[in-house]
Amino acid sequence: MTLMACLQTSLAAAVGTPAGTLIQSQAMVSYTQAGQNMTTASNLLSLPVNEVLDFTLAWQDAAAVPVYAGDTGAALTFRLQNTGNGQETFLLTAINALAGDDFDPLNPAIHLDTNGNGYYDPLQDEIYIEGVNDPELAADQPLTVFLVGIVPPALATGDRGDLKLAVGSAEGYGVPGTVVYGQGDGGTDAIIGLAGGFADAVGTLEVAAVQVNLFKTAVVTDTAGRTLPGNEVDETGLITYTITVTVSGSGIAHDVRVTDPIPPGTVYRPGTLLLNDTPLSDAADSDAGDVADQLEGAVTIALGDMTADTPTQRISFQVTLE
Repeated sequence: MTLMACLQTSLAAAVGTPAGTLIQSQAMVSYTQAGQNMTTASNLLSLPVNEVLDFTLAWQDAAAVPVYAGDTGAALTFRLQNTGNGQETFLLTAINALAGDDFDPLNPAIHLDTNGNGYYDPLQDEIYIEGVNDPELAADQPLTVFLVGIVPPALATGDRGDLKLAVGSAEGYGVPGTVVYGQGDGGTDAIIGLAGGFADAVGTLEVAAVQVNLFKTAVVTDTAGRTLPGNEVDETGLITYTITVTVSGSGIAHDVRVTDPIPPGTVYRPGTLLLNDTPLSDAADSDAGDVADQLEGAVTIALGDMTADTPTQRISFQVTLE
């Protein structure tokens, strides 16, 4: 058997057993002496299972993510999973200067899926800062990670820009099978897994021919409908949010769906959801909108297919302070 085959066999066997587990064994011997049956036990051996440092990383979007020139929140989705047998800390790096694409997304930032819903939520998913919130994952635990960048202006339809997410194990990396002494769970040694303690994956943004634009405003009024000075909120104030949706460029934007999370510290005011001044029910039913049914804690409006000729769509709803 080759060295790599031996390594693959030993790592595969170890991953299912938690790091730090004691593997105990003891031999017995039996014999007859002077007509009597005798037994003797060997010394008890206790061997701790070392931690295997291994993980997978993959780009999750089904195809290049459509964006528009000047987009400030273009996001790519990646899945990181700890496939080792112990808790592991990971270090993340975003890389935007890659060969072979048409543009470099600007100011790339890494966001962690803080609320665990698998969707990029700019107001909720915390930005990653190395050394401050390095993700720690238990054995088999997955994590969704978002790479977010700014699309430069003045790009042509079809231009593509790549972003790379690079991930390394904080406990060690290098040649598979290398022992990192004392870095495993419970003071055990750590063994570099088959991936070498490092992985990267590349996702692609593509400038679409059609772009959907959102603009959101807020007006604060009292219960009598009077606008409060300075648009400041007090305990009796109502906040009316209005979102306008327009389309530019050529082509069709299919299945346009607007989601707007209810801001922390506020509560949706039932029965205030409007589309183009027409009331919508709060439940997920035959009309275009719902509150918290399709996406927990958010207003969702399905606008269908839109083109540049589609009239401006206007969504509004109200919230109050908790």
